[in-house]
Amino acid sequence: MIGSILALVLFVGLDSTPPRPLLDLLEDAEAAAAFDYSSLGDVERLSELDIAVQQEVERRTAGARCVTPAEQAVLAGLSTASAAESHDTWRADRAAAEHHLARWRALVGTVLSGEEVQADDLANARDWVEAARDARTPRLAELFRRSAWDQAWRGGYLDGPDGWAGDVSPGVMQRINRTIAAEGCRQDMENAVWLKGELDAHGWFRISEHGEDADRAAWLIVQHADRDPAFQTEVLALLEPLVALGETRPSSYAYLHDRVAVNRGRPQRYGTQGRCTSRNVWTPRPIEDEAEVETLREQVDIGSLTEYRTHMSGFCAHYDG
Repeated sequence: MIGSILALVLFVGLDSTPPRPLLDLLEDAEAAAAFDYSSLGDVERLSELDIAVQQEVERRTAGARCVTPAEQAVLAGLSTASAAESHDTWRADRAAAEHHLARWRALVGTVLSGEEVQADDLANARDWVEAARDARTPRLAELFRRSAWDQAWRGGYLDGPDGWAGDVSPGVMQRINRTIAAEGCRQDMENAVWLKGELDAHGWFRISEHGEDADRAAWLIVQHADRDPAFQTEVLALLEPLVALGETRPSSYAYLHDRVAVNRGRPQRYGTQGRCTSRNVWTPRPIEDEAEVETLREQVDIGSLTEYRTHMSGFCAHYDG
């Protein structure tokens, strides 16, 4: 396969479709993970291949599903190869990332099993594990376990040398974060499928019946079900009357309202959704009414936008575009 890929890349050239052997790798997770993408040419050629594969994967997923392990391996392999200083650097980064990810998965497994371990990045997951252990019913225990999985993977993101993996190279960090994002996405969608069934059968986890932790855990799963905006929209409509009844937190409704709006390409209401726009600067996405946003935030008890912006900007300390 290596020879056929090289022949296509070096002598045929590129159009909008990746060479057939690369398309084959998109279907074979084991081969995709083992392949040496740094061997496919110079930086310019690797960048072209990277763009072509990205477009192909976007066409396949159409925003409706997560990337597969094979697709993720090819995407990560090409993007890191095109940015690496040399073939040797790329290979060393891949080995280091695999080592760190194996260590991370083992740590996550330890925390999710309920064992005591020092892991600040997994503090939120550990709290949900404890909630599952103390749950009154099997249904609540499963809800809390799924929230623990949700938070465990999000604890794995790296944005600088202070993370769980230490001071790693940009190539290693990119590989780790891409893997965390892909595996976390698949977990998010498994959680959403489970929660859909629960809501269809039993309705929302109302505070008066199940407690605030259950309400928050269920919201967390919905909030992260970005590959299923229709489900998020359905739950938003479900929660709206429950806010007035005190059966769900107003803040949960506000965050989900903004998430649905942004995912639908509309301005948000409360200014909860944003992105890093430069180092130490977080900027909210477009807001419906800038003049009223602080009043609206106060009504749902989520603090001022000024304070929130300052807090979120702390996550942009290592942003480099």
